[in-house]
Amino acid sequence: MSKLQKYIFSGIYFSILILMCNLGTVESEAKEMDNFVVNDGILVKYTGTETEIEIPDYVNAIGKKAFYNNQIITSVIIPKNVKKIGNAAFYNCKRLQEVKLEQGVEVIGEEAFYHCIGVQKIEFPKTIKNIKDSAFEKCKRLSKITFPDKNILFGECVFSGIKRGNGGEFGEYVIANKNTLIQYIESAVQEEIIIPDFVRAIQTEAFSLSGEVYKITIPGTVSTIQEGIFGTTEVQEIIIKDGTKELEDSAFEDCDNLEQITVPSSVSVIGKNLFPKENKDIVTIRCEKKSPIYYYGKKNGYNVEVIENSNLPVTMKAKQGVVNQNVGEEEQFQIKNGILLKYDGTKQAITIPEGVKAIGNRAFAGNHYLEKVTLPDTIEKLGDGVFEGCINLEEVRMSVGLKSMGISCFKDCTNLYSISSWPSQISRIPDNTFMGSGLKQFDFSGIEQIGKMAFASCNYLKYISGGEQVKFIGQMAFYGTEWLEKDQQNIFLGHVYVKNNGQEATVTIPEGVTMIYENAFRNNQNLREVRLPSSVYLIGDSAFFNCKRLKTVEVKEGLKSIGEEAFRHCISLESILFPDSIEKIQSYAFAECRSLSEYQFPENDIEFGENVFYGVEQGNAGEFNEFIVANHNTLIAYVDSANEEEIRIPKGVEKIGLNVFQTYHIIGTLYIPGTVKTIQIGSFEYPEISNIILENGVKEIGNLAFYHCTTDKITIPNSVEKIESLLVWKKNIRDVVIACEKNSFAYEYAKRNNITIQLQFY
Repeated sequence: MSKLQKYIFSGIYFSILILMCNLGTVESEAKEMDNFVVNDGILVKYTGTETEIEIPDYVNAIGKKAFYNNQIITSVIIPKNVKKIGNAAFYNCKRLQEVKLEQGVEVIGEEAFYHCIGVQKIEFPKTIKNIKDSAFEKCKRLSKITFPDKNILFGECVFSGIKRGNGGEFGEYVIANKNTLIQYIESAVQEEIIIPDFVRAIQTEAFSLSGEVYKITIPGTVSTIQEGIFGTTEVQEIIIKDGTKELEDSAFEDCDNLEQITVPSSVSVIGKNLFPKENKDIVTIRCEKKSPIYYYGKKNGYNVEVIENSNLPVTMKAKQGVVNQNVGEEEQFQIKNGILLKYDGTKQAITIPEGVKAIGNRAFAGNHYLEKVTLPDTIEKLGDGVFEGCINLEEVRMSVGLKSMGISCFKDCTNLYSISSWPSQISRIPDNTFMGSGLKQFDFSGIEQIGKMAFASCNYLKYISGGEQVKFIGQMAFYGTEWLEKDQQNIFLGHVYVKNNGQEATVTIPEGVTMIYENAFRNNQNLREVRLPSSVYLIGDSAFFNCKRLKTVEVKEGLKSIGEEAFRHCISLESILFPDSIEKIQSYAFAECRSLSEYQFPENDIEFGENVFYGVEQGNAGEFNEFIVANHNTLIAYVDSANEEEIRIPKGVEKIGLNVFQTYHIIGTLYIPGTVKTIQIGSFEYPEISNIILENGVKEIGNLAFYHCTTDKITIPNSVEKIESLLVWKKNIRDVVIACEKNSFAYEYAKRNNITIQLQFY
């Protein structure tokens, strides 16, 4: 080969290499299609404003923080091609309500859905393999969890901070992996926990952060107690029932407050360092003489209390329970000063003794034997959760003298199909009363109020009678009931307009209706006009959510409260005239009503939630233009473009409300007029503002006023007489420049805090 040929060949080869490198570079660059930024099949960021999202099929993974802190999306469908959901992918998406995981998802990352407070249910596909630490932590409305029939690898605190377990017989427990207790769901203060007999294993950190739980009973069906089950609980007493075989190393080492533990002789394998080393003088081991734990306690210097075999707790065989039945049938009522505190018996039918005036909190909770209970007419009060989790309870004869009832009394009584008669002196059904029960029918005669989630997940509740006096229904009171899903034109319960299933373009609510219930008109695409009478004082959460053609809403004097997302995404709504009676407008009530351009606020102050007018494109007319102003010249919202070179708050504004400027706002210079005397915390929710200029007249900068604001420079006039601590949110406050006059209050503040000063003259 000649030199010339070699040079030509080398040049061609080198060019091909460069071209290949460039192609590789192009392939790895992030591309944005339909508001989805995707890099090598990984969804990196969503930049759109749609509320209902379906992840594209070309995505095979959702990246870290892809939807982080997104306050727009309400539902997401994750298709079968997506194998992994990254860490914090949907972190703090507070408006997210529906998550559909199609077959294909294998891994859900740490904190993937952390603090998604709107998510109510989750069904995991058969493909799921690993759910990592805190994936659904603080999803406080999560109340229905469905797992496939397979083993899943769970991280720690996956469901910590939610309010309910799998539902049904599981009650406050999250159960998966063939009857493994994954998480105990703390419900305020519950001093004693009796783990159900069907549980066969307990996940690490299952009781982490479980509040003030002082006593835990573990069934003998749990063969091994492993390290770290109890996390940071304040448990003082642990009872292990007969049947448990092994206590692993450090099983109770985190139980710093443990004072007493009862261990059966069935435990034959005992690990090292069972208890905190510093607690030797505190912990008492209760056990049989010459049992393995007896010798362990003696050898290691613990207090040992010998008890007879007949006094040891056993795992009893309930109707739906497991193993070992050697307990007598004698009833065991613990009564003190007329209050029935606890029932430990095993009978199927009982009559509570005459003279009992009240039943204490959770007195019968978790009893799997009870089928029939008769309450004497002397009983006037029932505490919280009295019969909660009595899964075989079928019949209750109520006391006619009953005057007061706590929450969750019959929660998760899955075989309770009806209540013979409701006591006439109780006109309000408390929160969670029948949640998850087997009720098929109910008579609401004499009832005026129904608490939140009172009948939620009563899947068989179909027939309702009475209820003429009902004036209020709490949140999710009938969630998941067959009655609510009836295909009727309109559903009323007393004075409450519960649901509209009709096709009318114009709906006139009849006089006498007091509230429009949550979701009553949700997603109604035929509704164009609605007229409310003066009797309506409350519009519930999401009542008109996504009614895209709704153009006119006529409200009258008498309306007091508008719920969260009540009119969210009503994109055709043009005006709203608030009556003088209005007191409260909750978060996102008119969010994304992009045609809304005319407002009328009364002179009285209104309590506004967060982001009431988020996504609205026009403010009050006239001098305010892109600003929504109410409450005696309080700036409620800024509704113009998210990216602005310069924003001047009008001089008539006297106060800046909460969350006016937010994460999505990127502003060059913001002018705050001197009519705003005090700048308070909460007005700036993580916006990026390069330059903040306070005009002469501002008097005070409150504590943490700009703490949630990323900024480079703040101009402060001589009129400012007070500046409290932590002025801005920065890793180093010295990165911020304060522009001010020499010897002014701001000048002295900057010197005292070592902040860079730029001298300026007014």
